[in-house]
Amino acid sequence: MIEGDHGSCYFHPTSDEAVQAWRCLIRAQAELGGDSLIGRRLYAIVTEAGGRDAVVSPRMVYADRSRPAVMDAFVAKTIIPMVEGVEAQALDRGYIEPSAWEKGLADLREIVSSDAGVFCYTFFKAVATVGS
Repeated sequence: MIEGDHGSCYFHPTSDEAVQAWRCLIRAQAELGGDSLIGRRLYAIVTEAGGRDAVVSPRMVYADRSRPAVMDAFVAKTIIPMVEGVEAQALDRGYIEPSAWEKGLADLREIVSSDAGVFCYTFFKAVATVGS
């Protein structure tokens, strides 16, 4: 199995508001019953489910100006829309102030267009033997 871990996300340039907006995604997904920090628990999940000889390895996605296709496909077309998707929940439930939300989203978008923009995220791949 392969799962991401939103706690593994790092980006530059960064701002308090961009970090707050990212944390809104984590909080919103948790309130919906999801676990966006599940990647770090894959070994425990697999072994507790009876998996044998479990091996977990990180799979990092790294994007900067030298990798424009990754920046576009992963950051611009996947990550930012995920964050944008929790706007109503984040604002309605008071996770963040509207002005901070707007600045945070603008700052996340800046990562894609900035010559210095960097985005890093880790998925975790677990492989184990199941059955007899």
